[in-house]
Amino acid sequence: MFTDKGFQSTSMDDIAAAAGVTKPVLYQHFDSKESLYVEVLDIIAESMLAEVRALGDHEGDTTSRVRSGLHRFYQFVALDNSLRLFTGHEVISEAVQERVGEVLDRLAIELAGC
Repeated sequence: MFTDKGFQSTSMDDIAAAAGVTKPVLYQHFDSKESLYVEVLDIIAESMLAEVRALGDHEGDTTSRVRSGLHRFYQFVALDNSLRLFTGHEVISEAVQERVGEVLDRLAIELAGC
């Protein structure tokens, strides 16, 4: 829901309906929409980091490694629009902005090591 509609346009009612649960069930697991958003960020970040780490596993010459890496990364971010969560289009809170910055820093470090 967040990748489709963004944070501001997504309600807990939307999320509950998409998940097939009630809103009280969501609040049993998450204190707020923001805490749920941070959890989603963390899950997507780990998937992105795993994809970046896998770039180094491709064998072949430099050109084929770059092509393969760009193709895999494009597939990952294009399929579920997850990169939208890390582009800063929405100001949510300072804590969320810090978390996004941490994830982007980790991605940059991983990419530099490939």
